[in-house]
Amino acid sequence: MDTNETTQTPHPTSTPPAGIPKKSAMAVGPIAVIVIIVGILAAGAWYFLNQNLEKLSANAPAGTVEELQASNDPDVQGALSQSSSDELDSIQADVSATDFSGIENSAAAINAGAN
Repeated sequence: MDTNETTQTPHPTSTPPAGIPKKSAMAVGPIAVIVIIVGILAAGAWYFLNQNLEKLSANAPAGTVEELQASNDPDVQGALSQSSSDELDSIQADVSATDFSGIENSAAAINAGAN
């Protein structure tokens, strides 16, 4: 008698009950919810960015370079009279020539306007 005989167990031939859905059908629901949430977030981001761009464009100063050069504003004329050189001596001369006496009043006016 041979003791190394292997016995094969028969495989079940029954099919799963009809009430249990397959795994692939179960994955469609969560994927659809994720797609909808991502779509809503993308639409919100687009709306938010458009609102901010409209505010920025409304606050942007209007004018061309020619209008700025023709301006009588002393701050604009002071900025235009500065040197375009990047040498240390030129930068130091521009800083020394800049009038900072009214900067506190300007900062106070900006803070008052923000509040």
